[in-house]
Amino acid sequence: MALRIEKAFGLDMDTMLRMQAWHDGHVMRRRAGEIDVRPYQPGK
Repeated sequence: MALRIEKAFGLDMDTMLRMQAWHDGHVMRRRAGEIDVRPYQPGK
């Protein structure tokens, strides 16, 4: 989809993908408190 937007509007695909990755990471960090995961302990 990013390539199609680049071709249609002249926006740089790589920039759009970096912006989306930043946004996704930001949203995940905001929800980090909702995720309960025990740390991995080898041998247990």
